[in-house]
Amino acid sequence: MDETPEACVVHETKGRLRLRIPAKRHDAAFFAQLERELLEKMPKARIETNAATASVLICSADPRRAVDVLGERAPFRISNEPEESAFEDTSRRIKGLNEKLARWSGGANDGRILIFAALIASAIYQGARGQMLAPATTLLWYAGEALRFWSSQAKSSRP
Repeated sequence: MDETPEACVVHETKGRLRLRIPAKRHDAAFFAQLERELLEKMPKARIETNAATASVLICSADPRRAVDVLGERAPFRISNEPEESAFEDTSRRIKGLNEKLARWSGGANDGRILIFAALIASAIYQGARGQMLAPATTLLWYAGEALRFWSSQAKSSRP
């Protein structure tokens, strides 16, 4: 089984290539060694690695050449599949949360779910501020009443 981690091309422009190697995130030794190898093969290139973000920045006249010079001994392989962007990741998480809230709220899938979520979030915020009696309790009460109203509406609309 191949243990070589995948590197995704985050962006590439003339003279600049950024790779991300998610499997090696926070592996400072891996990125330090990779930086040394790249600089040894291409001493005129500017190489920056960041273990915290799992990225490698290669700035040179031909940044793809830096990857090629490592050859078969490269400590990673370039993936043809693009890395999921932060927007795509956030969008996927929000959709999942929306589905959970819709199930929890009895299937309400219109603007009422937004009101329910806003009431819960407001109650949590007020609770964190120490406003436990009036604001937090009231907001939670309203959220519960909203659920009760929606469930009775759903039952009365069924034939």
